Amino acid sequence: MRFRMPEGFAWIPGPSYVPHRSALGDAMAGIAKSGSTPVMTSEARRGYAHDLQAWQVRTVIVGPMANQDQMVRFFSDLLGHTPNQEGGVYVWLGL
Repeated sequence: MRFRMPEGFAWIPGPSYVPHRSALGDAMAGIAKSGSTPVMTSEARRGYAHDLQAWQVRTVIVGPMANQDQMVRFFSDLLGHTPNQEGGVYVWLGL
């Protein structure tokens, strides 16, 4: 693919087929599974921002999923602005 998807799943050779654990990945998994949004402390915000920077994320897309409203609120809070709606998904561009 022409884009990176750090929280995707794929069958690959090696000891594990899931992404490496991260603060942001754990937060996203929790929201997707239970709808429970973690408290956005300054320490948590730094950890999430570090993950985005390390992965060189420039665009965030949240699209049809369980607990979508909570995920959109989480990223709106983290990124400091609301997303654009395009084609049934929510998009934050130019991070």
